[in-house]
Amino acid sequence: MMPPVDSDSFHDPEPVPGAGLDSLPLIAHLVGLYLAVPLALPGGMEFPVATTLVTAPLLIAMNAPHVRASHLAWIVGLVVVAGLTLLMAPHASAFLVPRVKGLILWTYSIVVAYALVLELLRWRRERLAKVMLAFALTLLAGCVLEIVGLLRPVSDAFRVLAFPTGGLEFRERDLEIAGFERPLLFTSEPSDVAKFLLLTSFGYVALSTSRAKHLVGLALCIAATAITRSPIAVLLLPLQVLVFALGRPLVGGPRWISRPLTLMVFVAAAILVTGAAAGLLGARISQAVEGRDASSTIRIVAPLVIAWETLRVSPWWGAGISGTESIEESIVVGFELAGVAALADPAALGSEMTLANLVANAFWLHWINLGLLGGSIAILLLGGLMKSIGVNRIWFALGAIFVFSHTMGGAHAPYFWSFVATCIAVAWHLDSSVLLELRPAGTVENAVDLQQPAGPGV
Repeated sequence: MMPPVDSDSFHDPEPVPGAGLDSLPLIAHLVGLYLAVPLALPGGMEFPVATTLVTAPLLIAMNAPHVRASHLAWIVGLVVVAGLTLLMAPHASAFLVPRVKGLILWTYSIVVAYALVLELLRWRRERLAKVMLAFALTLLAGCVLEIVGLLRPVSDAFRVLAFPTGGLEFRERDLEIAGFERPLLFTSEPSDVAKFLLLTSFGYVALSTSRAKHLVGLALCIAATAITRSPIAVLLLPLQVLVFALGRPLVGGPRWISRPLTLMVFVAAAILVTGAAAGLLGARISQAVEGRDASSTIRIVAPLVIAWETLRVSPWWGAGISGTESIEESIVVGFELAGVAALADPAALGSEMTLANLVANAFWLHWINLGLLGGSIAILLLGGLMKSIGVNRIWFALGAIFVFSHTMGGAHAPYFWSFVATCIAVAWHLDSSVLLELRPAGTVENAVDLQQPAGPGV
């Protein structure tokens, strides 16, 4: 017998199939997140994903019957913790204005994430998996068309209009590491394409009930790596391992082959894919080894050193929410210790870039902004929010968030929090287990779709 579910948990006995006009708000929201067009507001405020100002309220309105007081209590807790850093972090008065702006953006981002969670939980698991796969395949096809030149003029024209600086230019670097101009596909930089390919591919692999989903995932991984030449695409492999380890259905049935044999086949295929990916990323790996890959340094090495420097001074509450402006000296020291001091030279940054923008790792930014105490409390509160929604596989969700957090900065921005929301929704759907039954002819088919979480994961 299934244990009783908390009455505050999100539960819709008849989730929408995700078809027709009812699916348009989610599609529009995802497309807006992918494009990530910013909106500058008076007073220096900037919302990195302008479309969420329209789509997030719409999603909340559509799902208003499922908003619970317990959900809002956990969200308020997250806001309060970030607010405490305004008072507890060093130089509170000197950097109050940017921290208040950061707190507003943090609050807004969590609301956007909550809106997306509510909508994703409204969809049937298998239908959502198909949407994720369709999104990934569309991105891959679009990238190919841009590489061959058919879409590039349109993409470039859109970027000039949508992004204040016209986006970033990577032509010389692209030719060195890939031999061709990597696709931007209407975004500001190639890594944005790779991030969304990673997100949608992960969503498909985790949500699909197909027996071949992991093989499809490996194919998506190698295709995304070949087209984007970004190491971000390779992170689908650890995410697939996470699905294997913590994402298997709670209720299972007869398999065509045993689970150990399935795992062996996956490991063998993953080794081959890793080797192929290493070959495709050979030039990028060489740059990283030689210390010439600025992207790797900014995303991996420097944030770790900066976090250490920040927490050494303010261990409990860090630099405060959006407090990187207060630790510019630590940022410069971090880049010096990482052996790339030239990257943090203010004279070389240009008018559109600041030292605060150079910390491009959301995982380490979490600890930099909130400190060891504030950061730990925030994670506990996030876990409480997930539990109140009905997520049992909290470690699965946190593991996926950990992987995605190393691909981007902006730990308090709606773009990152939308990835967090997707991980939470995927974890919830994994408990919408599919019962499998053996037909008289020996075939396996989906028999029952349990849309309600079925207790703790195993």
